[in-house]
Amino acid sequence: MSETRVLPPLQAPLKRTLRTFWRASGHSNVKMIAREVYHRNDIGCGVDHCHNCRLAISKGEILMLPVTLPSDRLDPHKPILILTVDVIMKQMTLCERCLTNCVIPATVANEVRRRSLTMYGRMRKLLKPEEEATAESQHSTEVGNARRYYLFSNENHTDTYVEDTGNMSGMQRDNLLIMKCAEWYKHHRPNQRVILLKNRVVETPQMENLGRESGTDGGMMTTPDYDSKSIPSISMSNSEQGTPPSDTESTSMKDVSPSVTELTVNEWAEEVKDVIKDVFEYIAHIRPDDSANKGDGLASGSKRVSDGVYPLHLSESEMQEGVEAGRYHSGILKMYPGSYKNGYVACGSEEYKVNGSDNLNRAIHGDCVCVEIIGNVETNEDRVLVSQKRKIDESELDSNQIPENMVGTNSEDAELLGDYVDEKPTKVLKKECRIVGIFKRNWREYCGSLMPMDECTDLYKSHNTVQRIFVPVDSRIPFIYLDTRKSQELDKKRIVVAIDNWDRFSNKPNGHWTEVLGDVGDLETESQVILKEHDVISRDFPISAYKELPPDDWVPSEEEVSRRMDFRGQLVFSVDPPNCKDIDDALGFRKLPNGHYEVSVHIADVTHFVKPNSSLDKEASQRCTTVYLVDRRTDMLPSLLTTNLCSLVANRDRLCFSVVWEFDEKDEICKTRFGKGIIKSARAFTYEEAQKLIDDNGSDEITSALQSMNALAKGLRARRFERGAVELESAEVKFEHNMADVRKMEKYVLYDTNRMVEELMLLANISVATKIFERFPKCCLLRRHPPPVEERMKALQRSIAQHDLDLEFGNSKDLNASLKRITENSDQLFGSALRIMTTRCMSQALYCNSGDHSTEEYRHYGLCAELYTHFTSPIRRYADVIVHRMLAAALDIEAMDTSFYQHLSAQCEILNLRNRNAHQCDRESTRLFSYLYLRDKEDTKTLATVVAANEKKICLLAHQFGIEATVSVDVAEFDPQTQSVTLSCGRVIRLFDRVNIKLNASHKYFRYNITAELL
Repeated sequence: MSETRVLPPLQAPLKRTLRTFWRASGHSNVKMIAREVYHRNDIGCGVDHCHNCRLAISKGEILMLPVTLPSDRLDPHKPILILTVDVIMKQMTLCERCLTNCVIPATVANEVRRRSLTMYGRMRKLLKPEEEATAESQHSTEVGNARRYYLFSNENHTDTYVEDTGNMSGMQRDNLLIMKCAEWYKHHRPNQRVILLKNRVVETPQMENLGRESGTDGGMMTTPDYDSKSIPSISMSNSEQGTPPSDTESTSMKDVSPSVTELTVNEWAEEVKDVIKDVFEYIAHIRPDDSANKGDGLASGSKRVSDGVYPLHLSESEMQEGVEAGRYHSGILKMYPGSYKNGYVACGSEEYKVNGSDNLNRAIHGDCVCVEIIGNVETNEDRVLVSQKRKIDESELDSNQIPENMVGTNSEDAELLGDYVDEKPTKVLKKECRIVGIFKRNWREYCGSLMPMDECTDLYKSHNTVQRIFVPVDSRIPFIYLDTRKSQELDKKRIVVAIDNWDRFSNKPNGHWTEVLGDVGDLETESQVILKEHDVISRDFPISAYKELPPDDWVPSEEEVSRRMDFRGQLVFSVDPPNCKDIDDALGFRKLPNGHYEVSVHIADVTHFVKPNSSLDKEASQRCTTVYLVDRRTDMLPSLLTTNLCSLVANRDRLCFSVVWEFDEKDEICKTRFGKGIIKSARAFTYEEAQKLIDDNGSDEITSALQSMNALAKGLRARRFERGAVELESAEVKFEHNMADVRKMEKYVLYDTNRMVEELMLLANISVATKIFERFPKCCLLRRHPPPVEERMKALQRSIAQHDLDLEFGNSKDLNASLKRITENSDQLFGSALRIMTTRCMSQALYCNSGDHSTEEYRHYGLCAELYTHFTSPIRRYADVIVHRMLAAALDIEAMDTSFYQHLSAQCEILNLRNRNAHQCDRESTRLFSYLYLRDKEDTKTLATVVAANEKKICLLAHQFGIEATVSVDVAEFDPQTQSVTLSCGRVIRLFDRVNIKLNASHKYFRYNITAELL
């Protein structure tokens, strides 16, 4: 527990030295940095009620105890574990789940930060107080709430500092610092066991390149392992000189200090295996059959190789030199949806295609890679093969060599399922590349299941450990070898796996499991998989956030009401989907004495409860959005706010932020005003209920208001399309279900009231965007939508031309006019399919800081709006919370926090990422429920439209259900320009053709898919 101490003044001036080091800047320049380092002998050890520290305090010798961290973190009755860099970098799961009473030297922390900010962030969570760490953790620990970590400033302590004399490498000096830290703890705590914990050492002749190229979770670079090198001996008696010993004195850690116990993680696990359950399961393993790593050994799958399965990766210096010389390019690898071996590398404005395992060279989706251009995709005249393509006869494969493209969604689906617009290249790729090295790994934890035992023979069994093959649910990720002692217990379970390494002698990466989510097929488990796969924060809110909430019976004070516009005497109501609990918006309408009328949009005033930099605000800024699955949602804010105090429920006083327009007889805006207000909604309608009132043509006040606003919205919509907005469409599905029993699946029905609410919300967003941009032109949160990629639109144009139709897309106005003309002269199903396909050609709309872009880039292409933002959904979108604060500042209601301007661009990146993930969760949940519906149906026949095709498959849109399915076909001829297919039977199928199909639910190794048969 933290203590406040009155400390005596220092008795002597502090010793200081100058530390210099080199740092690379973002422009490939190298700078020498010089910093002063102060040394003192008054730094506490962090052990609870340490006698030596408290004795020194009484003498005035210990003056500096932790301020930012609770003091007395370590248990005096348990061994102290001194962690090395590789333990944190390669065994983070073990650190999070099993280790306790650990000291992290500052030397280790600094090196972890240098190698990987991701791992550094996870390490920092270990150092947080227990209640904070528990609140942030997504899973429980094997050591319960007893996890204790302490950061020791060893480089500032006189007794543990090593002077840099220039005749030893930085790695040698850091190893000395860590060793001296361990010896100091043993000297300081003579009656307590001190263990220097290291990762397992692998020393084989052929492994010299593995350390620099294997990579680690979170982005370890090319620095060799600390623990694989010998450590110079040093003792407490002569260490003050800081002089490195001679080579003859260099020994392994075990020979250095008999008082400090040195253990590998496996040796430590053997000691505690009876106390900590499943400790070996959390250890990141190097494959035991190390002979596979020798040049004359066996590669995975018992194939004997002498030079490895894959080429060597270049070193970091070689990659950097090649990039600077123009021989290589750096970029992010993005795999196509459904493909583990077909993708592209985005190198700034350029994008290059990469195909095949050889050319991928162990890179995984999201890795930052170094590539070499090898040819032109169209001609391949300049292509140079990396190695002779391995010819694999599937009949000769053993069960451990089952190609991933034979499992579930395969690589041929890559060009078909274009749902993930952000995962498609921004242009038609004309050049091909191969990956020659990896700058930074983007490994994460993956959800999936083990391949069934009857289809997967264990590669080895030793010490009760077997090797299984893990099949990720994300088919962009290759299979993973998994070493486990709980093989049978993990069968038919959804588990989470982390990749440990992928050396060039293995055809698959190696990993370990970290968590069991539940049974395969269980709805709760499958929903957890969807959320975890897309990095959705589903943990409970921290205690500090709950403490900031008002009481359940909160009501606005009279003082607060007096500062607001009062709309409680006016007609206000809401229109939302059925069973909506988090009501963000309400509508108001009244006629004015001058013959004009007033329409108002009232948005929940979330910022009244969520203050800048509060715990609630910090949590919301990380979550960014409420995530909706078919049967549940994961809120951005606690339910007290989302479904109660902020929600604009009927017959309750609620605070709001309002936009009010005055319209004349021609439906032109005469005046716009903004302000914080208070409302009392008269009623909460569903879209269907509101539509029924309009259709019944009643004479009451609410019906009259609905009819007037509906007419206004239709006029606004028509004018927007006349200006050049594009009317698009997406396939949405509605389910009726009871848990996993899905009784009904149909296409979502839209009413005029849906469009009425949409149009008024768009107008509010545009009005607010204009207002905040006037006040903050250089630092304003906007939502921009770039024009579609021309190559995609040309491909769609060619497909339409097969049906003797012409699609024009010179600008948004031409495109919308063309779509309107085609759909009016075609049937409804053709028009719907065309608009859906056009939607997939669009670029993605993005949040942005206005200061980062030119004025021309602000434009929203789809809405034909010069300025646009999000204001109308602050309960479920953090972007709207930011815009509310900006609008309040623009109206001089509340001042903006000064730190806001520094972090807006970074926050926009997080918003865009979380927004994409939320949409993907929605699609995955829809696919899961579609599978559950079709699984129990034997004969589901329907009409479908062809929306994509390739040499092996056709992708179809089933209009009745609003879902897509793929059908495998025997293709005799394929035209890639028009995506027309000639089947072996002679039948020609073109894009937008209508076909009869039978839908099926299928799964291979627990990957769920919707397939079809042509009838």
